[in-house]
Amino acid sequence: MWPQRQVVSAVAAGSRCVIRSPIHETGPEVMRSLCQGRRGRTCATYLDMNTSGRGGSSSTFHEWINTVGVVLAVGLSLFSLYRDQTQRADDEVREAMKVSLYWTGTGEAPTGVLVENQQSLRILDVVVRLEVGDATVQHVRFGEVHSCTQDSFSFGAHQPQVRTDALFVLQFRDAAGHWWQMKPGAVLDRIDSDEASQPGGDDLVTAWGLKRETGPASGCDQ
Repeated sequence: MWPQRQVVSAVAAGSRCVIRSPIHETGPEVMRSLCQGRRGRTCATYLDMNTSGRGGSSSTFHEWINTVGVVLAVGLSLFSLYRDQTQRADDEVREAMKVSLYWTGTGEAPTGVLVENQQSLRILDVVVRLEVGDATVQHVRFGEVHSCTQDSFSFGAHQPQVRTDALFVLQFRDAAGHWWQMKPGAVLDRIDSDEASQPGGDDLVTAWGLKRETGPASGCDQ
């Protein structure tokens, strides 16, 4: 970059120029006198200022301060966004944990299945899968379970036809549209809609004509 030039006023005094406004030479600042005149005549003196001198350093410092301010503002905004998303995800998990799956009878001979919803909102597309390995061999479709409600189906005389070697897995969709899956031991996972697709095996509610029983959920503040 070419050096900046500033013209200052000077008065010729003999063989030298006297600068009316004192200018202190610092670093790369160099004054060149082009004054060749008689006593008392005004002449021109040029002050060459390299932009890397004091003026340039001050400008660079202010730019650096502005950059740091922008970076800090962006960083704080991202941190606030991450904190809000994390808090929201934690709240969603806590709400999903208010849904429970039980079976009546014993594990070796279950006589029915029960879903309890302690949330303040209803849950949708509720289904209990009976899984052997990675395959769903039977399922019980609840559909909708209202808030602060427990719904159950009893197998009745069809109990001997229930696959006792199967794992009971609960899947449902909350009011916000998120899909959840719960396995024995309160193992809760958030799943996508593809994983919660149409379950295989017979729907025992339809196949056996099971009747829904409804009651209040325990420990639910509605």
